[in-house]
This record gives sequence, C-alpha cells and structure tokens, in this order.
Amino acid sequence: MPGEDGFSFIRALRARPAAQGGEVPALPDRAWSASKTGNKRDRRAFSSI
Repeated sequence: MPGEDGFSFIRALRARPAAQGGEVPALPDRAWSASKTGNKRDRRAFSSI
C-alpha cells in the first residue's frame, strides 16, 4: 500500500457505507500492534472480538 498505512486504510474503509464494505471485520496483527500501537486511539477502527 504505497503512501498509506494500515490505519489510514481502515479509517477510509470505515468511512464507507456498510453496503460498500464499511462494516467489514478487521483485526490488527497482535504482535505488531502490541509493541508499536498499543494506544486506544489507533485500535478504535478495528473490530472487537
């Protein structure tokens, strides 16, 4: 994803209506997210399990 990271991608996806993929489940890579992005602001866009 040149010029885009996973967080910007998921924010753009969540901005879409449900019929266009806005509610597709998304999970972060736990090992990476725990060490690099452990704050709640970044995790809000991902699905709860």
